[in-house]
Amino acid sequence: MGRIWTGTMADETAPGVLDKHKGALYTLNTDLSIATGVDKISLSNGLAWNNEATTMYYIDSSNYAVYAFNYNAASGKIDNRRTVLDYKAASLGEDIPDGMTIDTNGHLWVANFYGQKVICIDPQVGKMIRQVSLPASNITSVCWGGPNYSTLYVTSSQFGIPEDKVKTDKAQGGVFAITGLGAKGSPPTNFKVDLTLLKSKIN
Repeated sequence: MGRIWTGTMADETAPGVLDKHKGALYTLNTDLSIATGVDKISLSNGLAWNNEATTMYYIDSSNYAVYAFNYNAASGKIDNRRTVLDYKAASLGEDIPDGMTIDTNGHLWVANFYGQKVICIDPQVGKMIRQVSLPASNITSVCWGGPNYSTLYVTSSQFGIPEDKVKTDKAQGGVFAITGLGAKGSPPTNFKVDLTLLKSKIN
């Protein structure tokens, strides 16, 4: 529909310690109005929609969970928040769910910060069905690309990794391309802004 969804995070009260529930998830509409979708968020991350645009998936990393909402494409409203995968219940240790994308089969691919991997979730049954290990520790985000959107691009961070390891292990903080997954994504959609409204706001 051409909206932009964007999330914020809480401030740190100390290094690595968040003042929880001070962030939110927002929508920037095509008329440049802003609406709050969810409040009391600690650390906004992955966003994805199913093919029918009836379900929106979202990650609040501090809760170690992937969520689903009912999504109304016409209005942009979301409701009926529920947990798709609880990382602690799924025995994912200290992994933190970070960036996320979805494939054409409706499976979610989630970057695992501290986990050295990307996991694939079937949201219909709420289970991890696959994982792909990577040579970097802090996996941050995922995105489909390539000519057929069948390459999964994966980013990572050097956050918290000792400087001597960063110097000797060039994979830390690297960007990776994973092929041969037997899955693919969909072409991206564009933000549809009313330029007449934009000009009036600038003037």
